[in-house]
Amino acid sequence: MNTRELTDTGLTPAQQALNDLWDEHVRDEFATKDANAALDTMTPDAYVNHVPVLTGGVGKEALREFYSKHFIPKMPTDTEIVPISRTIGSERLVDEMIIRFTHTIEIDWMLPGIAPTGKRVECATVAIIQFRDGKLFNEHIYWDQASVLVQLGLLDASKLPVVGVETARKVDAEKLARYARLDPKILRQIAHRTVAQQEALTLIRARNLIVRLRTAAVNAVRGLAKPCGYRLPASSTLCFAKRCVAVLPPGLTQALGPVLEQIAEMTVKIKHYDRAIKRLAEAEYPETQALIQVYGVGQLTALTYVLTLGSEERFQRSRDVGCYLGLRPRRSQSGDRDPQLGITKASNIYLRTLLVECANHVLGPHGRDSTLRQWGLHLASRGGKQSRNRAIVAVARKLAVLLHRIWITQEPYIPFYAVPV
Repeated sequence: MNTRELTDTGLTPAQQALNDLWDEHVRDEFATKDANAALDTMTPDAYVNHVPVLTGGVGKEALREFYSKHFIPKMPTDTEIVPISRTIGSERLVDEMIIRFTHTIEIDWMLPGIAPTGKRVECATVAIIQFRDGKLFNEHIYWDQASVLVQLGLLDASKLPVVGVETARKVDAEKLARYARLDPKILRQIAHRTVAQQEALTLIRARNLIVRLRTAAVNAVRGLAKPCGYRLPASSTLCFAKRCVAVLPPGLTQALGPVLEQIAEMTVKIKHYDRAIKRLAEAEYPETQALIQVYGVGQLTALTYVLTLGSEERFQRSRDVGCYLGLRPRRSQSGDRDPQLGITKASNIYLRTLLVECANHVLGPHGRDSTLRQWGLHLASRGGKQSRNRAIVAVARKLAVLLHRIWITQEPYIPFYAVPV
């Protein structure tokens, strides 16, 4: 009997206790083959149910007979258990494994009444274990019985929608085991951000927090003034507080004045953040200066882009950056069905939002003319109420790719790249 235990890290003491208890129970069943020791890990009213064939028992006496007569002595000598994954909660454990054996004896608990065939079997198995008072309370064991019967030659897979050993092998135990031991042939090296990069990102995120707080405060002031019969004038956030103070009546000024003061203070703080980000980009991250050549891209977007990606060598192809930032359409194909879906919205939300804002500026009335702007406007003119939104997302995706390409090559930005001079 060969069993391999998963190595678990980061468990709480309670979870570790459940993990150790289950490992002890499995050793008693498969390694030491001690039915009484296995029962000692279980509650007096425990029950076991092998769901595909309904073998097992309820209570210690029934389980003692099951383990001592039908389970432990009916285990092939070359049985091997390969762990795949284990999930541990406060009172429940889910174990996924591959069981391999040669059918050399009649296996009462899995194949009751079937004579030995001498054939090799591999089956994916899931055990769901419930604990109570620090002991095993119940076991629900599941496996693909049809796959086992196909491997024994008792089912014809060509005439039924079943498969044999492929079910277990698709789980790919070897690959998952390599993941578990961090095999460098499978995993890529993780490159963490430096402390300086993380501190710079924190500066950007702090600015974003102040901006969102200011937006919430502005909306709150407008909403609080409306029930009193006052509609505040349209204004940019830069001069919102000053304009509101000039038009509010004395009663509302007393109530909303402190909020307007906070809005004005937040505007000043945002300007301080903008100057700090500009100095940081110019002094510590000179590669951003090539990115701000692109029309519509400023210091904030360029620095956020560089810090979020971390390194220009992270992506072998610039096109992959658009997918990484969630700007690629989702897919849900089935036969001839291939519906148009929205973007995946994966990865960094803030950087994706900045790129969309840049794309909105490129296509807006104040955007400077370029090949990218012309392409986006042509896409937006195709018709449909969502055409402009789709064009903005498409331009944002192209900006993500373009910025990475400029970052790699450090070539000057050419607004009309495809137009011959």
